[in-house]
Amino acid sequence: MTTPQETEIKESLEEKFCRICHDTDPYELIRPCDCTGTLAYVHRECLQKWLQQVSEYKCEICGKQYRCKKKTRSLLSFLFRRGAWREWLHLGYVTFFANRIWSQTGVLLQILKLKQLRFKEKCITCFVYSFVAAHYLAFALLDMRAVCKSFSSWRRKTAKIVVISNDDEEGKV
Repeated sequence: MTTPQETEIKESLEEKFCRICHDTDPYELIRPCDCTGTLAYVHRECLQKWLQQVSEYKCEICGKQYRCKKKTRSLLSFLFRRGAWREWLHLGYVTFFANRIWSQTGVLLQILKLKQLRFKEKCITCFVYSFVAAHYLAFALLDMRAVCKSFSSWRRKTAKIVVISNDDEEGKV
């Protein structure tokens, strides 16, 4: 059994390199988990790129959870990115449908206020307007769902993961 001092001396004699890219630049290496030996070190950028590809933020060797911050981008940066015309089209549809529902509700209220219509005519009018408004609402919700799904997928793909290593408290390796 080795003591912590012996392990530290042994590690200082070994050449340190990134376990992902195998580069030996010692100034950019960090220890983000409890691994020891040559597997203990990794470049922060290499680990961040790796973590964007996997679903769990933990070491696949020792199982320790990485300390990470996930920086995501805003809805405005999503809408004003290049090639966002589909989302604008969906939002235009939602605006159109909301406007139609609002105006039809106003027209329906005006019709129902008329005294000369009989009860049966009012019921038929109310049904027709409600049916049309329900369709507009369904299409608006479907379009909003498409925009939200697209935004969620884009946000996940463009998120920047910042790893906080064990060495950040002690300084870099």
